[in-house]
Amino acid sequence: MITVSIHGRGGQGVSTAISVLSKTAFSSGFYVQSIFFPAQERRGSHVWGIVKMDKNPIISKQMENPDIALVFTTNIDIKAIADTVREKGIIIFNASEKIIFPAVKKKKLKTYFVDATGIAMRSINKPIPNMAMLGAFAKYFNKISLKGIKSAASHMEKENAVGLDEGFNTVK
Repeated sequence: MITVSIHGRGGQGVSTAISVLSKTAFSSGFYVQSIFFPAQERRGSHVWGIVKMDKNPIISKQMENPDIALVFTTNIDIKAIADTVREKGIIIFNASEKIIFPAVKKKKLKTYFVDATGIAMRSINKPIPNMAMLGAFAKYFNKISLKGIKSAASHMEKENAVGLDEGFNTVK
């Protein structure tokens, strides 16, 4: 089973990212469970969610430590997120430049960075980094294709496809 956690602030598109990733995983042949945890359901509060996917039915309803974490803002408790990610896991950060977090370095997690907010501002003129972050995710998780994510997000503004492509191409 692969578990992905997505962390951000209300208004950054965390809920939408969970929905799009779940739809993509399902249409890619995975069984899927997803959970969204809104803190106070208001813009700016810490929100997060989990997407579990497996080729076999998912029976367990318990929270699993994620293999991959998508962090939409570095203005949240990174240590708490890093502590939950499995050993040799991946964290993809929304940041315009590489940042070294001691908790992440200590656990020897792979880190990648993408300027998802900058991409969103250029593509949809709103600070909603979800599609660029999903594009970056597709780059490092080859069981979900960028094309599949675009298909699951086809109901959204067409500019979101630009954000997906740029997130995929610029993550480092």
